[in-house]
Amino acid sequence: MNESRQYWTQCRMVYNASTEEMCYELPKDIEEKFHNYIARINKKPSYNVWFDEKKPKIFGADETYLNSPVPNEASFLDTRASFLYNKKYGVPSISRYSDFFNPNNRLDLNDDGFFECTPDMKKYKDSTILIVGGGPSTNACSWEDEERDYTWTCNHFYNNQKIVNSKIDLFYINAETHMGIEKLKNYVKQNDTVCAADTTISRPDYILKSFKEHNCKTVLFGTRMFLTSGAAPKLVALALLCGAAKIKIVGMDGWTEEQINTMQAGDHAFEKGKKLNISSNYTYDFQRRENVVFWDYMLTQYPNVQFKNLGESYKNNSHAEITKKILS
Repeated sequence: MNESRQYWTQCRMVYNASTEEMCYELPKDIEEKFHNYIARINKKPSYNVWFDEKKPKIFGADETYLNSPVPNEASFLDTRASFLYNKKYGVPSISRYSDFFNPNNRLDLNDDGFFECTPDMKKYKDSTILIVGGGPSTNACSWEDEERDYTWTCNHFYNNQKIVNSKIDLFYINAETHMGIEKLKNYVKQNDTVCAADTTISRPDYILKSFKEHNCKTVLFGTRMFLTSGAAPKLVALALLCGAAKIKIVGMDGWTEEQINTMQAGDHAFEKGKKLNISSNYTYDFQRRENVVFWDYMLTQYPNVQFKNLGESYKNNSHAEITKKILS
């Protein structure tokens, strides 16, 4: 494996899962951390293992909410073998949405998640999907003329004129967006936009009820990937479940260290003066490790999917250092 796949954002790969070999001889202190990691996941690693050289820590995609000392520092809710059966997050969680789920629709199941297989969702297989997040690169970078079949976005997109002028095919419902918001209601009605609800997050009942009452095209989905850095990574995960061939991303920037420390989102593309709703233990180092696990997992598990980070030229895009190495 070449160097571009072994050293990202001050994190170095120490174990290569494809060869089942250590990448180099570990110093004793790091070796001890590695063995502690193996003991926690209680198996031979299925995925590459990394060491954060800036904030000494062993980490990787084998960590889940069930085996991590701090659950939300893991990027996955459960293992691939167990996620679909997880009562809180997997297929059984659909029972909480009996008023929203159409029992005539089957679920499309994948080890990484599931989605309600409505007629609209079938068209995304083998397509090119552009995902537009709320990060500043959505305003700072050019993406409007980028070739794609469909455009997906999230949350308060209706406040951004660049997005409103595009044809949005699917948007991610968060805990604040509902059809009582006039701008959103008008856009969804006029454009027949699919409204996607993630079953792994909590939201007031009236949120989903508002979409049902307005006869919107709705779909439930759940992914085992659970990054804390916003909706865009969840949409990437959904696009993969749908079988997209190419995924282009803008506005998935992450946050600067200052923004995390002050809990301010800075030049957010959807919400001016937005405060960050992040956990108390979330740090810039936490974000670096999440980004490493995210891209390592994407390339390892979905090697035939083409990814493109359209926000790379934005000065504070936290993924750029990685994607410039691996997506050229």
